[in-house]
Amino acid sequence: MAKRKTRIVRENRNKGGQNTAPVSVSHIDLDKVKARYAGRSLPEEDELFEEYDAENQQYEEGQAHRRVADSSIELNIFGEEEEYEEAPRERRGLMLAFLGALLVTALAGLYFLLIVDTIKVGGNNALEKGEVLTIAGLNPGEHLWFADVGGAKARLLADPMIKEATVKRIYPDTISIVITERRAAAAIVSGGTVAVIDAEGCVMEISAQVPENMVEVYGVSSSGFTAGQNLSKDSLFNADALLEILTALTNYDILGIIDYIDMSQPLRIEMNTVYGIHVNVGQAEGISEKLSALPLVISKVMSMGYEGGTIDLAVLGDPVYAPPAAETEPDTAEQPDQIENTGDMPQEQSPENTDAPQASPAPETMATPQPAAGGNTGQNGFSG
Repeated sequence: MAKRKTRIVRENRNKGGQNTAPVSVSHIDLDKVKARYAGRSLPEEDELFEEYDAENQQYEEGQAHRRVADSSIELNIFGEEEEYEEAPRERRGLMLAFLGALLVTALAGLYFLLIVDTIKVGGNNALEKGEVLTIAGLNPGEHLWFADVGGAKARLLADPMIKEATVKRIYPDTISIVITERRAAAAIVSGGTVAVIDAEGCVMEISAQVPENMVEVYGVSSSGFTAGQNLSKDSLFNADALLEILTALTNYDILGIIDYIDMSQPLRIEMNTVYGIHVNVGQAEGISEKLSALPLVISKVMSMGYEGGTIDLAVLGDPVYAPPAAETEPDTAEQPDQIENTGDMPQEQSPENTDAPQASPAPETMATPQPAAGGNTGQNGFSG
């Protein structure tokens, strides 16, 4: 008769919802087991131990799987699993609220930190700081990010008194404005109206009087001009010639010694200096080259002690100077063999010319000196 395998069943394995640990082999009473079966065929001890070991191993494996499955859930013997799951959510909510409040506080502090406290203005001479700020439209108290920097620059450049402008933010609370003002070069006088322009021909202002120490220009109509308009865009044929004269006089640093410019006769452009020396430029062609010799000629005339007279630049590369005596009394003036720099100042014998002309003098009223052989004129003059 085949032997039946007997399995030892653990008591109260799942009693009370808890697993009871397997009985150790050392606690098995073999005599009781044999008495219990009373003559029935019993398995050998080795078989009993094998069966128990197999069952014990199966139990341990089951427990291992259970521990793995329950590793992410912590059981509470008091039945408070729901409260335990809600606690992390509350902590996360508190943490998010704290971070949100911190972020709002930081943004509020940054906002007030960037309020414009100072506006710096540089490069202004004729314009006051308040005038520059009014033109730019910027004021302290604005937020640095919201300040209209681009619009401020556009408004500054639109003003006829301002040539260049730079507007930029300086963190955390400053705006910098740097401008380059236009410099008045001449005043076009025509029909009781005065148009003040710079060397580039931009009309800076329209007024009824010529500003003090300003070069007056005659022979160019100022009617229809408006502040901010550019002369180079005008249809006047002699506007380009005037701009070339002003540019040359500025570059040669002699604009300040010019009293007036007469452009009423395009073929005979004339100027007068504050020293009373008349300058005949001639035609508009090659004006810049002609005027390049003017500083040296004036310097030579002044070093020789002369006042007044005429400098003729009509012939390019051949400037000629004629003293006042040569212009008015060629028959009675003294005829020295050569000019000596003795420091004696010849007296002016020509008619007084203290006021600026309201119209260009006629060409026939002033004789243009002709260079004599050997580089000297017949009357105390010299040729370049």
